[in-house]
Amino acid sequence: MKMFKRDLFPETCAAVIVAVVTALVLVCGSASPAFAQSLNLVYVNSNISGANGACTSNCNSVVGYSNDGAGNLTLLPNAPYLTGGAGVAWTPGQPDALVDADQELIVNAAGTLLLTVNAHSNTFAVFTINSDGSLTAVNGSPFASGGQEPISLGLANNVLNGNVSMLVVVNKNSDPLQTGGVPNYTTFRVSSTGAVSTNPSGSTFNLAAGVSPAQALMPHAGRNFVGVEFNSGNVAAYSFSTAGVITQQSTSTPTGSTQVLGAALHPKLGGFYVALPTQAKIAVYGWSSSAGLLGYKAEVVSPGKAPCWSVINSAGTRLYVANTPASTITVYDISNPASPKQLQYFTVTGVGALPTNMAFDTTGNYLYATDRVNVLHVMNVLSDGTLSETITPVALPTPAGSAPVGIATLSK
Repeated sequence: MKMFKRDLFPETCAAVIVAVVTALVLVCGSASPAFAQSLNLVYVNSNISGANGACTSNCNSVVGYSNDGAGNLTLLPNAPYLTGGAGVAWTPGQPDALVDADQELIVNAAGTLLLTVNAHSNTFAVFTINSDGSLTAVNGSPFASGGQEPISLGLANNVLNGNVSMLVVVNKNSDPLQTGGVPNYTTFRVSSTGAVSTNPSGSTFNLAAGVSPAQALMPHAGRNFVGVEFNSGNVAAYSFSTAGVITQQSTSTPTGSTQVLGAALHPKLGGFYVALPTQAKIAVYGWSSSAGLLGYKAEVVSPGKAPCWSVINSAGTRLYVANTPASTITVYDISNPASPKQLQYFTVTGVGALPTNMAFDTTGNYLYATDRVNVLHVMNVLSDGTLSETITPVALPTPAGSAPVGIATLSK
């Protein structure tokens, strides 16, 4: 079984494929549209929380904007869109574990559905994306997540019968306002219209208490995913059957790793980057052709404190890593994916800025970054891939302390 389209490096090495870089994690990347699009959209989960039990049912929302092509954002009709649940409360100085994650908000490959988490309510919401970019909740939304604190969503598009996708929900189990339970991965079926159904018994894969999983990274094709298991320091490869039963294939712990966060999938080659925040390093992984083994080679020291989130451009030539507590983003040349070269160490706008989840707009001309101080950064991507920030960060229409999580972009 082969997880990725092809290996990150030619398969002349024995077990697996991998390389190293310097900083943090998580990938995303948008391609320039193949044809003219009328709407350039960006969505953010506001993570409005149930702090101290103040809200448990319907305060969280998705904020949606259109980009006019010059980086100026306008709220979409009737935005924000209520998700039917509550996020998790986080304030500066508290432990990061409950909000250290990625893929809290995703869009399906067809650009017709948006899915996002209600971490404190233990549910996930599913919306239809309308022609004007606005969102309409599907019947039955939100849906129970199968565990406590759903924090990441991975969608294997159309892998069952051509119009049914497999959804993997990461239940982090780190919310201090909830007790009991264990972290897990749980699978669901999602139709092309957004209808959600549970899989047969056995679709939940339990993890050890305290692991605090952070992401289910989906490869380009197949019934596989990579679990980024934050507090264990491990990345693990999993497969799932057509019945939704999850099986662990292999696991890997980068040398000296105590935490891992975010996995950035290379858009063209078989491999991904994983951040090592406590070591201020990044590791590069590949996938061998032999039964789903992970390949790991090394890591390089990051110039920024605690690299945490990352994204790759659509060409697969630039890696952007958010060093959250340092208020910076490191830009790397990954034209040679095995040998990343630092191009820029960029400080984002704003005193006390905490850049987190990132995504490119659909033209590739702008890089968005959510910020725990409740703003959205819109950065210019220059011709060499370096960044500037000439646009004032956009204040999200959410209360202080919401700590927005998750971002996705779309042309419509």
